[in-house]
Amino acid sequence: MNSIKKNYVDLVIFFYFFVFFVIGLITAKDYGIHIEEKFHRSNGFYWLNYLLSFTNLDQLKDVSLDKYNKIYDYTLSQVSHYNKYGIIFDVPAALLELLLKIDEPKKYYQLRHLLSFIFFFIGSVFFFKILMNRFKKKDISLIGTSFYILSPRIYGDSFLYKDIIFLSISTISIYFFFKVIDKFSYKNIIFFALSASAATSARIIGIYFPIILVVLFLIEILNKKGNKEYLIKNLLFLLFFFFFLIIQWPYLWQSPFNNFLLLFNSLKTDLISVKILFDEKFISNEFMPLNYLHTWIFISTPPLHTILFCLGYFYLFKRFLFKFLNIENKSKFDDFWHSKNEKKDFTILITFTSIFIFIIIQNIKLYNGWRLVYFLNIFLVYIITYFLYLFFFKIKSFKKKTFFYLVLIIIFSMIIQKMIVYHPFQSLYFNSLITKKAKNSYEGDYHGLGGSKFLFEISKDNSEIINIAVASHTPLQRSKEFIDIELGKFINIVGQEYYKADYIYKNNISEVNSYLNKKYDIPNDFIKIEEFIIDGISIYEIYKKTIK
Repeated sequence: MNSIKKNYVDLVIFFYFFVFFVIGLITAKDYGIHIEEKFHRSNGFYWLNYLLSFTNLDQLKDVSLDKYNKIYDYTLSQVSHYNKYGIIFDVPAALLELLLKIDEPKKYYQLRHLLSFIFFFIGSVFFFKILMNRFKKKDISLIGTSFYILSPRIYGDSFLYKDIIFLSISTISIYFFFKVIDKFSYKNIIFFALSASAATSARIIGIYFPIILVVLFLIEILNKKGNKEYLIKNLLFLLFFFFFLIIQWPYLWQSPFNNFLLLFNSLKTDLISVKILFDEKFISNEFMPLNYLHTWIFISTPPLHTILFCLGYFYLFKRFLFKFLNIENKSKFDDFWHSKNEKKDFTILITFTSIFIFIIIQNIKLYNGWRLVYFLNIFLVYIITYFLYLFFFKIKSFKKKTFFYLVLIIIFSMIIQKMIVYHPFQSLYFNSLITKKAKNSYEGDYHGLGGSKFLFEISKDNSEIINIAVASHTPLQRSKEFIDIELGKFINIVGQEYYKADYIYKNNISEVNSYLNKKYDIPNDFIKIEEFIIDGISIYEIYKKTIK
């Protein structure tokens, strides 16, 4: 009987991930090009050319170099200057584009969206494995994975890579970190070193993973649990970590030590300095308000996520606070953990808390909400699952458990319904706790996803050249690459030269204080003819010239 039940549960889990994967495959084509995709495509071919220079694949080198040289945009940053980005996604995507002989812009961007989703899918599977490793309950683990996936902004960005690639690789890293906690074997050390180095090459803050291992080692030493073998394995881990990091990151090849140190300086120099619309005020991301990060998480995450996280964090923090306060009393709480599971919980708590505090204290430049730190979703949902685990453990009644399962299913269904409403603009989601007016007092379509939709709509029934100006910081000309080539021939982007324009495209993305700086003001000879709105959010406005 137990065997039948086990097979049934496994079938449900397989079906769950199968449906999730199929939905992603089907809808990947719906997401428009975002403003940073062209740079990352250029980054891919830049480093692919460098790697191919060590081979005899002359034909492939020629095609790759030709593609790189054709990637041009007068607003596009030069990869040769901003060359510190990792290659773990961009180079494989560029190589696939070559091998599959994809030459149509729309198709190679759709390929990248599909690859990005596959990364996110794999990360979701590993997140399920993390929860199974810790909680040993398939139902709780599946519920937790649903919270991980059904965060609308993160799901929407899962097709747009960059931030989600780091989230996914970080998830894999934490899984192998847990495996190291389970068994500090050479095999687990190597896999953790490999995944942690991949996370670090994707984004330098991934260095936190080896740091946290060192912190745990120091705690072990303080508790007199460390030994010579433990020290050797930690040193071996660091050796493997830096070895893998250098191997997979060509930027480090010429001068590993100096270039690695330069990466930390780039956190201040390479992140753009702009004005950001936040709570109806334009602020500088050089001086972020203390409430910036948690405000964005609160307003752009489903309310149930926030409530359960707060409860979970409270119980988890209280547990380890009591342990810390009782260290001197030599009670049963004389250590931070008395089991491997508690060690995992402590790792999640201390990592999340320290990163969150570090971001605020160091006033890290952020923009476009909290997307640069979407990897925090791993810790948020783990803590949510921790609370659910405690909650369901205390409920013995089958009827009560069934009732709460049904409540969760209903709430998940409501989130899915809202994601369908936003599709394919889930990355602009705001929850129901913020008013429609307030939704437009924060940054909007930073990715410029609305640009592709607008250009398609305005050109599909047109046979004459249309001149379009842009009253926004969004480089609309990049969106042309995501519409059919024949349609794109009729579109001419004239920037802020409004006098040349037939139409003006406007969204609420501005790098300056548009209340004071009038560069994006609409001229008097234009009238608004259309506004694209989703759930009260103004994605973009279209203005047409009235006098010619």
